[in-house]
Amino acid sequence: MAEVIKLRREYKFGAKNVKEIVLDLEELSGQDLVFAEKEYKARNKGATVKELEDGWALTVASKASGIKYGDLLGLKGTDYIKVLNKTKGFLNAGLGSADDTENFVIEETEAQEEEMKKEDQK
Repeated sequence: MAEVIKLRREYKFGAKNVKEIVLDLEELSGQDLVFAEKEYKARNKGATVKELEDGWALTVASKASGIKYGDLLGLKGTDYIKVLNKTKGFLNAGLGSADDTENFVIEETEAQEEEMKKEDQK
């Protein structure tokens, strides 16, 4: 579902006047994200952990909104932060969630049990 971000002011992007940004993050494909990563890396040669960089979130927001990266950089404080936060929330969804941890623990426990059975059979 697309997120609509209401902007505090009107911006002119190319020939368009924009009062809101529609971020359709859920519709991004894996291929879209890989291309976004390539663009990000081309722009940010020295970055080490992209998930911590605003430039990564802004590159993804550009893909999800159809608005040029440079235009998004022109957003003023609060509007810029709104776009970043929505995008970062999407990118970080599920990282370290209870479900992920629970599945990891179950898989690890099953693997440990198998190892113990093998040791007992020796």
